[in-house]
Amino acid sequence: MEKKIIIIGLGNEYISDDGIGIRVVRELQKKIENDDRIPFWYKIKFEEQAVGGLGILDIILGYDICVIIDAMYTKEKRVGTLYRYFQKTDKELINIKSSHQISLSQVLSLAKLLNYKLPSVVVVYGIEVEDVTTFGESCTPEVERNIKNLTTLVYNDLVDFNVERLSENPLSVYIEEESIN
Repeated sequence: MEKKIIIIGLGNEYISDDGIGIRVVRELQKKIENDDRIPFWYKIKFEEQAVGGLGILDIILGYDICVIIDAMYTKEKRVGTLYRYFQKTDKELINIKSSHQISLSQVLSLAKLLNYKLPSVVVVYGIEVEDVTTFGESCTPEVERNIKNLTTLVYNDLVDFNVERLSENPLSVYIEEESIN
């Protein structure tokens, strides 16, 4: 059965580490084009967005699975730590911290209240970043080293159907770079 998947890279590519979402989406798109390991029933659309929050609501409606890639600036984990959050939209929503106007969980809750057709699964990937204020197209060294690892993680999840195999409970995973193949 066809699965409509949207992969959204969030961020501003002209503000140091904030642009990692867009960079990863571009790398994924190159990697996935004509790749026969991606399930044929996946119909994937790629988007680049400078805004999160309510700005992504119209974009994700009508898809079965939504993948969001963004910079994570929590100051709770080591810079370069990779994040993966799974969320089934029919379950209680986990609160993912956001640097955008409102959090993703607030956006999804509002959409549920309005009876919008949400993706059944939302997967958020990110890298703990260091600098989200300096103008420039290059990332800090630790973040730069982990962009390839994050791209590989998302790619492997698509190939291995992990975006479809979710536990019944929301799952948050912090991944150290050594565990990425």
